[in-house]
Amino acid sequence: MKIIPMPVKRFMSNTKTAEFVENTIYAVSIETALKMVGRPTFIMMDKEADSPEKKKYAAVKEMLYQALCLGLYLSLMKPVKQFFYNIISKGLSKNPENKIHIDHFNRMQDNLHELEEENKLMIKSARDKFHKKELKKEAYDKILKLKESFESRVLKIADSTHSPKYDLRLGKGAKELSAIIGSILMLTIVAPQVSHVLIHPIMNALGFEKKPDKAKH
Repeated sequence: MKIIPMPVKRFMSNTKTAEFVENTIYAVSIETALKMVGRPTFIMMDKEADSPEKKKYAAVKEMLYQALCLGLYLSLMKPVKQFFYNIISKGLSKNPENKIHIDHFNRMQDNLHELEEENKLMIKSARDKFHKKELKKEAYDKILKLKESFESRVLKIADSTHSPKYDLRLGKGAKELSAIIGSILMLTIVAPQVSHVLIHPIMNALGFEKKPDKAKH
């Protein structure tokens, strides 16, 4: 008896689903995006503010600040995360037992990404040929069905990760620790400093040449 339906199992086993719910970068990005919307909204709703002009100035500046931080974070976090992961995993791999688990985690990640790219290119190629009438519908449908084969291969790799021979927690932990370190560095040092340099020229370009008052972030 199947307790979990196959579509649900596929969704739960999908690498993108797992990456989204477990990924520190996604969590921080969503939080920053909410701040970009929420903080200016609360500023505009503040009835204690001195004037509408000051509220508008503070709200626009806060929105720009959060937007710049988010943009810098998203554009730079991938290489920053990989940089710290390489350092952490290299340090952990000095222990021969840890190296076995780290190497298996890296191989698993590489295999999953290769399969995803292979499937993506195959489907795109088939879709383009079908739209150009270079591929018959029967052949196109047959190619689309290969997606099921791709999903089963992904599930097979995912199931193999539960082997008692390997412990993926070490690799996952190193990956997320690198994301946490990178996030702290980006959002407390790099992004704020760069944003403060850029924000005033942008505010001037928007017509806020004179600051009504000092706005605190």
